[in-house]
Amino acid sequence: MSGFITIYNTDGEPVDEQLIHSLTHTLKFRGPDQQKVWVDGNIGMGHALFKTTFEAEYENQPATIDNKVWITCNARIDDRENLVNKMGMKQTLDLSRTPDSELILHAYRKWGEECLDHLLGDFAFVIWDSRYKKIFCARDRFGMRQLYFAKKNKSFVVCNSLSCMLKHPKISHTLNEKSIGGFLLFGDYTWMDKSMTMFNEITTLLPAHKLVLHNGQIDIKLYWDIPKNIPLLDYRNQKDYIEHFKEVFKQAIEDRIRTPSISISMSGGMDSTAIAATIKQLQQENKIHLTKLNAVTIVYDNLLPCKERYYSNLVAKYLNIPIHYIVGDNYSFLKPSIGTTRPLEIVQPKIYLDAQKKLSQLSRVVLTGDAGDNLIRYPSISSVWKESSVISIITNTIKFKYLYNKRPPLGLDFRRKLKSLLTHNNSLNTSYSYPEWINPDFEKRVHLKQAWNDMWSLRSEQQSINSRHATLQWSLSRPDWNSDDILMESDFTLSEKRDPYLDLRMVEFILALPALPWLFNKHILRESMQNHLPDEIRYRPKTPLGYLDHALAKKSENNWLKTWEPDIKLHKYLKKSEFPIKSSSTHKLADYLASRPIILDTWIQKNDINCTL
Repeated sequence: MSGFITIYNTDGEPVDEQLIHSLTHTLKFRGPDQQKVWVDGNIGMGHALFKTTFEAEYENQPATIDNKVWITCNARIDDRENLVNKMGMKQTLDLSRTPDSELILHAYRKWGEECLDHLLGDFAFVIWDSRYKKIFCARDRFGMRQLYFAKKNKSFVVCNSLSCMLKHPKISHTLNEKSIGGFLLFGDYTWMDKSMTMFNEITTLLPAHKLVLHNGQIDIKLYWDIPKNIPLLDYRNQKDYIEHFKEVFKQAIEDRIRTPSISISMSGGMDSTAIAATIKQLQQENKIHLTKLNAVTIVYDNLLPCKERYYSNLVAKYLNIPIHYIVGDNYSFLKPSIGTTRPLEIVQPKIYLDAQKKLSQLSRVVLTGDAGDNLIRYPSISSVWKESSVISIITNTIKFKYLYNKRPPLGLDFRRKLKSLLTHNNSLNTSYSYPEWINPDFEKRVHLKQAWNDMWSLRSEQQSINSRHATLQWSLSRPDWNSDDILMESDFTLSEKRDPYLDLRMVEFILALPALPWLFNKHILRESMQNHLPDEIRYRPKTPLGYLDHALAKKSENNWLKTWEPDIKLHKYLKKSEFPIKSSSTHKLADYLASRPIILDTWIQKNDINCTL
């Protein structure tokens, strides 16, 4: 979770050394191990180090290998040996003493900006190339690491901390109305434009994008996209699919464990428990050398019909992993508030903070299976028919009915299709209706209804495309996977989150798998965990947690919701007449959506933000 900042004055004016030292000092909560600044005329870099790999003991950023090209970054580079071999440096580079920042510099020296085609892992970096007076920035393929930038007059600022950016004296705190509308409509994960932040003058570099600043001009380009032409694997023996998956999964996890201590954010479902089971396999094979391995699980014993305590405990005992529970029943709804870099649908802020504190106490790195559902997903039905024979479809349908008590969807619901044709049902495929509590003037100013229609039309179009890739792309690109810059500031350093399901090798393998039988109900993952997880877990059906917002809103202690009204600052965004919120057992989604104005109001007040446009 290291923090970094770069300031470059395009007019040649020297960088204010006192300013960059001050801004770097504000990053100490992200990088407590070392803070260092390098300034050379009109370019200055600052870095706050948080050691999360063995090689980070030799980290000394801002870094250079030739005094011509400098880097500051937050990066973990995977498949390091293969990268070194491709660079022809196997005999000259000691990997055990080479931090990831130096690997990026070597890759840049060999391939220039095309080094991004060869880098695997999670990274955000800034390179200063003094030979061409050029700034080169990039962010990893799925955006696991954050990168912000702002250009104010002749000064270019790039940083991975919003809190630090806002402390720059030239950057205003004026809010971005489009971002506010995006949050109210789509919540955390789907913004109208994910390059926006909540502040007008600060932009996020999108995942899988690079930025070059040269001769005062900024050029931003996409350097990678979800592959669309990966041929399907065609093994004769089904065991070969399973062994291939296990090999790729192990490599993705092993590359994320270059540290002596690991925690797992572990529910009782397949995704995170499969990671835990694979770590134990790697330990038995002496592929990794961990001194500590812990699991942390949030459970609800009374508030929701939650069985995570039972199932996660079952796995912890089976694998002999210490497990720590955080019980969510007694945490309050939306209170007390915490300072975040953007409004987030964290309905129990204190439990989020306590979970992060617990993880940070246990280890500097946490593995998560957050992206499992998004990656191992069943493709479009038309793809299934194209890839499979009728005999194979029938055989697998019978098998899945026996194994999981459900069959894969095959698009044969003639009754539903006939009803759709007779009723001319062309409505957008939305989970809920457009919020009626949005101020009509605000709606017109930011064109929110058009954005609403565009968003859901795009989803409908992508889901109807005769390709598995459109479905997968929507699923992987829609969420904001980054979590390294959620807290504005804190009295502890967050553990670095790593997700093996967002490994490029995993993505390419899943794209090459025949849909039947492997992608229905995560069959490939369940089969690969035979003898490594209890069958009760392997055959456990997917169990949604439920509407937590609604359950909390119904508690008597939250009667304040019935009289809550938005602050006067929010009247430009919300219809005052639509509040107070009234909780009802028949309006679970309404409670879920109605929490967003309260979250926005709390966020503005917590951060003491001036809403003047």
